[in-house]
Amino acid sequence: MYIGTTEGLYVLDVTYFKQREVQYHINISQIEINGKELDKKGEIYYDIKELSLKSKENNIQIGFEVLGTKFPNKLDFQYRLKPGENWMNVRENKLELHYLESGIYPIDIKIVDYDSGNELIYPLLYLEIAQPYYATTWFILMCVGLLLGLSYLFYRLRLMQVKRIQIIEKKKLEYQKRLAEVKLQSVRSQMNSHFVFNVLSSIQYYIIKEEMDDALYYLERFAKLIRTTLDMSTIERITLKEECDYLKVYVEIENMRLDGRVRFEIDKGNVDLGSVLIPPLLLQPFVENSLVHAFPASIEHPLLVISMVKSGDNDLVIEIRDNGIGNMSVKEKRHDSKGLCIVKERLSLIQQYEEEDLVVTHHSEGTTVRIVLKSVIK
Repeated sequence: MYIGTTEGLYVLDVTYFKQREVQYHINISQIEINGKELDKKGEIYYDIKELSLKSKENNIQIGFEVLGTKFPNKLDFQYRLKPGENWMNVRENKLELHYLESGIYPIDIKIVDYDSGNELIYPLLYLEIAQPYYATTWFILMCVGLLLGLSYLFYRLRLMQVKRIQIIEKKKLEYQKRLAEVKLQSVRSQMNSHFVFNVLSSIQYYIIKEEMDDALYYLERFAKLIRTTLDMSTIERITLKEECDYLKVYVEIENMRLDGRVRFEIDKGNVDLGSVLIPPLLLQPFVENSLVHAFPASIEHPLLVISMVKSGDNDLVIEIRDNGIGNMSVKEKRHDSKGLCIVKERLSLIQQYEEEDLVVTHHSEGTTVRIVLKSVIK
């Protein structure tokens, strides 16, 4: 092409404007991971074509340089993370990649050469970011297995709990049934035929002697005793004061056949009788044994004493002492009785029973019964 100007004639080679095929070399010059330079482990950046990173190593800066160009200022660069995505501009030959998700990124660079008019695409780096541990297959399988294991464990524990509740309920029912039976036996022991016959005979004696006031008085006391006994048989706990009041009436009635010889005392010490709860009719069998067996005519001044003393923080010790005959023959006759067996069983139902909780001691001056009631003082 010839161009004429006032300055002269110029010849322009039009082949210069034709698109020319050029080749460039793109090399990585720098890589920073989370603000720190990559540990190349002896490699040079030029040789790095693939890079595998952990899930948290997702803030990346990649610097690159282009070799084989005459006019580097006439080059413009763009990049894309994956094929099919939009191209994004590159500033100062550096890619700023922030908070990349886990996955594979075949990063490409597009070079726009304004000198030659070419647009060329080159692969820069094959980048792979691992999945976080909680998204991996092994972790999901482990969680599923753990969930199944916990579900099975919960099922087993729940099944064991239900069985345990059933066993406890069964034992509770058995306990209540046995307690009711023991209570009934206790009531029957108080109202045995000999006792009733003796009381009625004594009242009859007063009637025959025409001592109507005494007959009516003891008949009223006997009726009160029977009514109180039946009422107590339906109650699980009574106060120690109620038990002592009951025993006073019982001893008073039994004293009828003993001509009023027995002196009965209750020493409560520093124990608040109204605040201590005990099983009803617990002490009566021992009082009965003393009244029936311990005081023959040879004992001039029969004495029966019940004393209470606090032991430790919550325990109560009750002693029943008489000054009657305390030899071994009487021991075998009195204290291997059915009433004693009932008391032992009742103690075992209301507390962790031990042999020292009920001790019967015989000596030359009578008999002492020592009972320990645990955790009855609040």
